[in-house]
Amino acid sequence: MPRRVPSLDGLRAIAVLLVLWQHVPLELPGYPQWLALGHFWVGPGGLGVELFFALSGFLITRILIAERDAGVPVRWFLLRRLLRIFPIYYLLLVVIAVGQPGPGIAWAALYLGNFAHVFAPGTVPGDLEHTWSLCVEEHFYLLWPLVVAFTSDRTARRVLLFGAIPIAVLGALSIGLSLPIERANLIIERLSPFRFLTLACGALVAFAEPRLRADPRLLRRVDEILEVVMA
Repeated sequence: MPRRVPSLDGLRAIAVLLVLWQHVPLELPGYPQWLALGHFWVGPGGLGVELFFALSGFLITRILIAERDAGVPVRWFLLRRLLRIFPIYYLLLVVIAVGQPGPGIAWAALYLGNFAHVFAPGTVPGDLEHTWSLCVEEHFYLLWPLVVAFTSDRTARRVLLFGAIPIAVLGALSIGLSLPIERANLIIERLSPFRFLTLACGALVAFAEPRLRADPRLLRRVDEILEVVMA
């Protein structure tokens, strides 16, 4: 399999544009009414984050599989992840702490900013609020690389199909039925176990990629099923 999939760059661009759209103030002079309606119905920020999570789960998992099959120790993946994210992330925390010191910095430093939004609302500075999605990814990649590195593909898929995915779905249903809607929405949107759903689905596609590439007819069947569903 190719190490890079150029066609996915377009999906990344769409995800970025959706997130940017979310943050454009609706009261901006000249903001088109039709675009405001689209904002209401689409929920562009959430959709953009879901795309990012799915792409991340797919791309990282295929790297983990390729490196495991090549005999590369998983610690090198974890080290690359650390060097890529930690320096600039903690530099940001230092800069924010100088201007806005407070307990929210500690939550963010421990990669628990998404939990702070639920259990300690208002503690995370507004300039760090967007880092909740990074916390979700880091929680996933603290565990998932070890599963891929030290188990078979079959076992890893079972972890997703019978562990991460049903826990996310059933947990979200339980929360949604038992708590007020605003509280339930916040918990499901921010807490890692629920957001692992999209990351896990992307990871499952990575396991299916070799078969899909070997037999393009499978992709055509998926297209036909989607056409029937959408008709």
